[in-house]
Amino acid sequence: MPIGSALDGGRLATPETLLLLLGFVGIWLGLLLAAGAVSLAMVPAAHAMSRAFERKADRFALRLTQNPGAFISAMRRLGAQNLAEDNPSKLAQWLFYSHPPVRDRIADARSFILD
Repeated sequence: MPIGSALDGGRLATPETLLLLLGFVGIWLGLLLAAGAVSLAMVPAAHAMSRAFERKADRFALRLTQNPGAFISAMRRLGAQNLAEDNPSKLAQWLFYSHPPVRDRIADARSFILD
């Protein structure tokens, strides 16, 4: 008994209909994979933009408070509390970090002291 013979006299599951259905499924899978690839490619760009905003926010906070010592202390505490990696690789920063690493933020604060 062919597929679909119980439904509509067997006309629903003709080879042409099955090929058409497989084609639609293939198109949807292709679109999902393409969307996933585009999303995956955009993540590093979004993280880079977020890190730039965070650096600007850090500089603003340092200019506003004029207290780099407190900023450095806060960054150390936040890094310890969040178990931040001390020296992440550039690749890890590029792929996964939406904020600058703690060591970079502390170095920026120290350079603010010198300015």
